[in-house]
Amino acid sequence: MNYLQLFTQLNSLSIEKNTSSTLPDSKITVEWRQFTSSKESMTIPCSTKEPLCHSLGRFADSLVEENQEFSYPIFLPAKGKTYKRAILLLHGLNEHSWQKYWTWAHFLCQKNDVPVILFPISFHMNRAPEIWTNPRTVFSQMKETEHQQHELSDFTTYLNYALSMRLIDDPLRFFTSGQQSALDIIKLATQLKEGEIANFEKETTTDFFAYSIGAFLSQILMIANPNHLFERSRFFLFCGGALFCDMHGVSKHILNSDAFESIREFYINEVPEEIKKETPLGKFLRSNALGEAFFSMISSDKNNQMRYDAFEKVSKRLYIVSLTKDCVIPPSGIKAAMCMEQHIGKIRYEELDFPYSYTHEIPFPHDAKPEWHPAINRAFEEVFSKAAAFLL
Repeated sequence: MNYLQLFTQLNSLSIEKNTSSTLPDSKITVEWRQFTSSKESMTIPCSTKEPLCHSLGRFADSLVEENQEFSYPIFLPAKGKTYKRAILLLHGLNEHSWQKYWTWAHFLCQKNDVPVILFPISFHMNRAPEIWTNPRTVFSQMKETEHQQHELSDFTTYLNYALSMRLIDDPLRFFTSGQQSALDIIKLATQLKEGEIANFEKETTTDFFAYSIGAFLSQILMIANPNHLFERSRFFLFCGGALFCDMHGVSKHILNSDAFESIREFYINEVPEEIKKETPLGKFLRSNALGEAFFSMISSDKNNQMRYDAFEKVSKRLYIVSLTKDCVIPPSGIKAAMCMEQHIGKIRYEELDFPYSYTHEIPFPHDAKPEWHPAINRAFEEVFSKAAAFLL
């Protein structure tokens, strides 16, 4: 079965529901596991910028119950078996559905006979209130905002409105959400290592298939490497790996122009000043391993030696695939971030291009014209065969 056929089949099933299900013509089962987010993520100090509340949920982030108690799906190669390895699949920014990732997880699980865990980033997927993606609510709020401001900023859509407004209200949320996500992944990887999760033995190793902003998050974990937890982990980055300053997140699927400019201004210009002035946030970023790692991924002149040393150490366990026409995380930004000149021959890196219309957000379009179907199937097979072989 090719990629597009499998995509159609998997998305016709009720995998989204919190039930165990065996996939057709396969031994693979999908199970959902409960998770409680780390309380430590609530201790980040505020910035000097006064945070606001947006009408799409007028409450503190810490009170979003869906973000604290949630479930995540695991693709298991066979029911009843135990494993000593897991592949953690990390998604992109501003995503609300696992739909496009079912096929990705299925391929890696079947090819490598290894469980694939699809873990949601903070305030994404099923960790966000339904009100943020309810069309009636969002469109109503967009009209109200347009009435107050006369017009919405460029690229504002139903898809990116909630996240854009939240980041305009308080750009620090980009960091706090990432910090919470990183702490949750650390907790999950520790549970796997201790054999505390069903189907996994003690000393289970966690490898990563990380896409888009998930790659950025995995790089922060590479650099911080808390408690040497990821000392043996392998990292396959797809459409990701650039420094924050080289990302271009303005997209109808990701952020509107005001939100992107807001977080660029905050992290490239304001945060360095907070560190310089030793504000509570500045001190936190300088004294916290994840904060330091995050800061090193902002621009080339921030904590660059820390970044160089970390990527040197992990270079043999790292494989990056970029796409030529990726405008969100371009190949040039990835090469700069990974210090390719210093790491020539060490980090495995490939830049691919496909003979059909694709974007960063949709590298394998499932609704393309029929004449492009063979090329799309080949492209998917090429990328994921590389990933499976590297993570084997």
